[in-house]
Amino acid sequence: MQKIISGKVRDVYEIDDNHLVIVTTDRISAFDVILSKPVKDKGKVLNALSLFLV
Repeated sequence: MQKIISGKVRDVYEIDDNHLVIVTTDRISAFDVILSKPVKDKGKVLNALSLFLV
């Protein structure tokens, strides 16, 4: 697989001309704010946003 994009919370790989794989994580960058309470289902929310924006 060829890596197309590497971002703060997701990487995109090309499998072939018709298929991509999107890998999302709970990585934290230096610019993230640490909240006193964790965000429930953060990964699910990020994935839903990714689907919505495509």
